[in-house]
Amino acid sequence: MCGITGMKPTYGRVSRRGVVPLAFSLDHIGPMTRTVRDNALRLQVIADHDPGDPGSVDEPVPGYSAMLGEAVRGLRIGVVRHFYTRDVAGDPEQVEALDAAVKLLAEAGAEIKEINLPPLQDFSACGQIILAAEAYAVHEQWLKERPGDYGSRARERLLAGAALRAADYLRAVRWRLQLRDRVAEAFAGIDTAITASSMDPACRIDDDEALATNYSRQARMPFNVTGQPALVIPAGFSKSGLPLSLQLVGHPFDEAMLYRVAQFYEDATGWTKQHPPELSD
Repeated sequence: MCGITGMKPTYGRVSRRGVVPLAFSLDHIGPMTRTVRDNALRLQVIADHDPGDPGSVDEPVPGYSAMLGEAVRGLRIGVVRHFYTRDVAGDPEQVEALDAAVKLLAEAGAEIKEINLPPLQDFSACGQIILAAEAYAVHEQWLKERPGDYGSRARERLLAGAALRAADYLRAVRWRLQLRDRVAEAFAGIDTAITASSMDPACRIDDDEALATNYSRQARMPFNVTGQPALVIPAGFSKSGLPLSLQLVGHPFDEAMLYRVAQFYEDATGWTKQHPPELSD
C-alpha cells in the first residue's frame, strides 16, 4: 500500500537473529526498496545461512540481479485469479490493474495459465491460528508485565492466542502441510505466479475503520503458510491517486525469477518513477 517494492524471501533465506519475533514458523525478513534492482542488491547482502537462527536454511545464495533485464518470453506464469475475484471480491480498480499486468506479460510472450489453489479463506484460517498461538507464546510475559506498552489493536490481536488450545494449533500445523502440498502441485508447471497482494487501494493511515477492514482483505497469508518467496511491486494508482499493487510468487529459493519478471514489468510501466499527488485533508 506504500507504492514500493517489498520482498518476502523464502522462509529461512534471511536470518531472523536480532529481530523481535512475531510467529516462529511464519516470520520472514526481507528488504523494502523503491526499485526492483535495489531490492535484489539488498537481498544479496542479507541472504545467507546463520547457525544462530534455528530456522535458517543452508542453501547456496545465487546472484539475484543476474536475470534483471531479461525478457519474459517463454516463461510460464500462473494467475491465481480466484483469490481476488471469487474468494474475496477485490476493488474494481485493483482488479483492473492486475488484469492489465497479466495482459502486458502475455503480449510480451509469456505463457499465461490460470491456476487454482485452495480457497483464500483456508489459508487465512490456518495461518491465523498458527500466528495467534505462536505470537502469544512470544509475547505472553510482556503482555502480562507491560500491557500498556502495546497499541490497542496489537494487544487485542495478541491476546486472542491465549484462548487457543494445543489441539487447535496442532490441527492447524497438519492442515498447513496439506495446503503446502496442494500449492506445490499447482506450481509444478509454472515458473512464477501473479495474484493480488492487497484487495484495495491504500487508505489513509489515520482511518482506523478502513485500516481494520483492509488489513484482512489481502492474499499474502497463503505464502506465509507455504513459506514461498513473494514480491509485491507497484501496479499504478487509483483514481484518487493512491497506490495499487500486485504480488509475484515463486518456487522456494527462486527469488531471482521474481526479480526478473518484476524488473520487466517495472521497465514496461515506469510505475516506480511516478509518485502519488499531494493529498490534502
